[in-house]
Amino acid sequence: MADLLLKGVPEQIKAWIAGQAKAHRRSMTQEAISLFVEAHAKGAVPARSGEEEIRAVLTSFRSLPRRGSRQSAEKIIGYDKRGLPR
Repeated sequence: MADLLLKGVPEQIKAWIAGQAKAHRRSMTQEAISLFVEAHAKGAVPARSGEEEIRAVLTSFRSLPRRGSRQSAEKIIGYDKRGLPR
């Protein structure tokens, strides 16, 4: 199994996990693992492979506007013969 260290957990979340752990007679580590497993089983945390994650990021980046494809302010606003915005 892999190790995981969580830093900067909000105090109220830590207290809640501690309360849950005490109620279930588990250590905080056991309780946190149980909560993660339960959330994953409910579909709260979609399981994606590294390749799927990379594809999702690339698709997201490809949908962003390209730097060189921006229109100038003149083309967006449009000016008449007198140089005033239409």
